[in-house]
Amino acid sequence: MRIDIAKCERLAKLITEIQIPADQEELTLNLSVIPFSGRADFLFSLVAICHQTKALQGQVAGGHRKGWDYLSHALLAAFANDHSLVSPTRLQKFSAVELWEIIRAPDSSAIITDIEGRAGLLNNLGEFLVTAGMESINELHAQSGGFLHRVDSGGILQRLSLAKAYSDPVRKKSLYLCMLAKNQGLWEFKDPEHLGPPVDYHEIRGHLRLGTIRIEDGSLLEQIRRGEVTEDTDIEIRATIFNAIMEVSKRSGETPAALHYFFWNLFRSCCLPSMPHCAGCPDGCQLPARYRLPKGSQRQCSLESVCDSRSVKDRIVDYPLKTDFY
Repeated sequence: MRIDIAKCERLAKLITEIQIPADQEELTLNLSVIPFSGRADFLFSLVAICHQTKALQGQVAGGHRKGWDYLSHALLAAFANDHSLVSPTRLQKFSAVELWEIIRAPDSSAIITDIEGRAGLLNNLGEFLVTAGMESINELHAQSGGFLHRVDSGGILQRLSLAKAYSDPVRKKSLYLCMLAKNQGLWEFKDPEHLGPPVDYHEIRGHLRLGTIRIEDGSLLEQIRRGEVTEDTDIEIRATIFNAIMEVSKRSGETPAALHYFFWNLFRSCCLPSMPHCAGCPDGCQLPARYRLPKGSQRQCSLESVCDSRSVKDRIVDYPLKTDFY
């Protein structure tokens, strides 16, 4: 597989014309219910167990929410009542039963997979902090000097990779945690150029359809279409997409973080596995208003003019993969 530089250039040019907004979360978490010193620790724990949440949904925080939206609000409610839940010693002892009760507390019908595995990831976070002699993940930021990457391997991203939940070679969770911490005003970085896109399955689907990367091995393409992708191949695919987004960033002048939020929202809301909104969004489309084209454009996909899949019936869809990386 390879990056299609020409397609990245066309995409970058289009993006400069669209003028996408700055990066920010669409979901506003009211972290004021947690002491300021513990907010990064809450995010550290939340992001660690946020993977494979497609089936998770229910009523929480006054509305029906799915996936990350549900999980973040459910955990926030629990941690607001007990700030010690994110301390290293509590994380070490977190049980599957305790986590299950927290997730199902807002809605007893909520379903989430591998509760034991997620509790194990939290336990490992506690071990990670204790082994490093840290009471808070904020200490990692301070010890790194605010650098994401350092030649002595002491950067935030490098040290986070020692925790099992953050060991993904493509650093999806690590980068997402750092984006959240930055946008919440918790951390600043001296080398923001290393804050790359946290690639997940929405961006895999979207970029394979756009054509920013090319799968030149016919047998591999068939594996993707049949949903028979190994973890090693998935890592290679996501790494190539990561690099393609970095190429678009370089050519468009937009930060990788801004591009991530733009792509993620568009692919999540409009470039659906089935019946994508290529020609126009139906009523009820969940794409945030700030990413929509102006009135008169019929709200067609803003990338439709450069997308390889706009008139293709047999579009690539998500391949199933059991992983805790994303």
